[in-house]
Amino acid sequence: MDWWVIALVAAFASLLTLFFWPYRLTMSLQARGAEDGYFAAAGGAQLGPLTATVVVARGVPLKVALAVFGRSLGGSSSRPKPVTSSRSKPEVARDHAVPRSSGAWGQRFKAKLELSAVLDYWLSKRRWIGLDELELGLEYSSKNVALTGQILAALCVMSAFLPSKVTLRQQPSWELVDRANLSVDGRFRVRPGLFVCDTLWFLVRTFMLSKRTAARVA
Repeated sequence: MDWWVIALVAAFASLLTLFFWPYRLTMSLQARGAEDGYFAAAGGAQLGPLTATVVVARGVPLKVALAVFGRSLGGSSSRPKPVTSSRSKPEVARDHAVPRSSGAWGQRFKAKLELSAVLDYWLSKRRWIGLDELELGLEYSSKNVALTGQILAALCVMSAFLPSKVTLRQQPSWELVDRANLSVDGRFRVRPGLFVCDTLWFLVRTFMLSKRTAARVA
């Protein structure tokens, strides 16, 4: 056997291993809100060499940044729209181009592929994602002391029904101030290869197998 055949087989096996290998997804989120309407949130996630960060606050545009192996891929930010005066000059009427209608294939695709069906299939096929640990932390207070007690009781009841891998820690404050702080730390196992294969099989079963079944029945 030639050396290039061995190298080709080894490269193919390496690609399959990387494709179906379970990767560790870690995420963290911190959010805070106050009674004066101020809020701020910052979070990040890492999947293998890919990292993403999100920062948003009141009066500050949303900022999203991506990086691979620590090298930035650039980011995006949403800027507030400028305020236009109600006495602006009337716009000149323009001829709007008529949108091109999608073909028969596109119409069949939209008719058969429903968002609810896709979500149900992805959620039922949980082989491609697994939860290792999820920690939720909540600090809160309210001007209404009775409301604070009701939230405390509701969260205590809810924590009894949470899975063993999910931990809820709450710290109520009896200060007469409306505020809340939320922290989320999670670790997941993700298999992108299984996700791609499950999605492709769903599309094949939806568009090809259903067509053959209908032809046999007819």
